[in-house]
Amino acid sequence: MGGPNYTPHMLEQGGKGLVFDRVGIREVDRLTIETTDINSLALMEHAAEGVARVAETMGVDRGPALIACGPGNNGGDGWAAARLLHEAGCQVQVLATAPPRANSDAAINAAKVAALPIEVFETPEEGLGPCLIIDALLGTGLTSTVRASMLACIDWINEQSCGVLSVDLPSGMDADTGKGLPRCVQAAATATFVGVKLGMLQEAGKQASGDVHVIDIGVPKAIARRLAHKESEPHG
Repeated sequence: MGGPNYTPHMLEQGGKGLVFDRVGIREVDRLTIETTDINSLALMEHAAEGVARVAETMGVDRGPALIACGPGNNGGDGWAAARLLHEAGCQVQVLATAPPRANSDAAINAAKVAALPIEVFETPEEGLGPCLIIDALLGTGLTSTVRASMLACIDWINEQSCGVLSVDLPSGMDADTGKGLPRCVQAAATATFVGVKLGMLQEAGKQASGDVHVIDIGVPKAIARRLAHKESEPHG
């Protein structure tokens, strides 16, 4: 893949950074959207750019890459990343476990993908043989047990022999405790936004997250620092 033209956003691995609990990171998004000229769709685009950059370091150009998208904003990041990777010349497929929520940013990005020659599946298909799976099923908002159909998809991802890149945090993980609800994706790497999530520093969360890359999505530093749970040494 010859140098995709993603807008440059900070991409870091390891080092000292901000740590957020579930409530704090949601407030970061809300305040950024309400008090700056950065809207939610722009934040999603910046997040997808960061995911695509990490995917590039994981050999996404060997293709095909499978992007597994849930119905919420985490899935929206995945839909946008699928488009960016396709535009960069990568072979991508999408596993859409459920339709994006109507009139959402995720739905806007799913519609953009629908206009491209990208295969979309509704259930895990045998024989896909992806070189990389991008896990964009569930995000930081998860607080209850994963429903059976989504859990089956998580288990399927964990059974594959290729690398897995999780978007923001491994799907099925509690953002605050790092525990699976009841199980989570076991990722080789995680592209997390603004700062590390608290659960990713717990032992179970560390193991599931793999190499953690912190993506700057354009959130003002003052807002991020004010709402951070703490500063720590993210593993990487």
